[in-house]
Amino acid sequence: MELAYAAYLMLRQGIEDPDRRARFGAVYAIIAFVSVPITFLSIRFVRTIHPVVIAAATRTRRAHST
Repeated sequence: MELAYAAYLMLRQGIEDPDRRARFGAVYAIIAFVSVPITFLSIRFVRTIHPVVIAAATRTRRAHST
């Protein structure tokens, strides 16, 4: 998410024409906004492309055992 925001700021600084800068910034912001839930859902639905987090399971077991 931070990389998308940094790229947005660099895009805005790199274009001189204000109308073109606003249009490119708006299109990029929409694409970045849509990509966040797609990334989240792809990690949840396709478990083969993302490693299993071991720390979350350890914390859950500790919470239930105490």
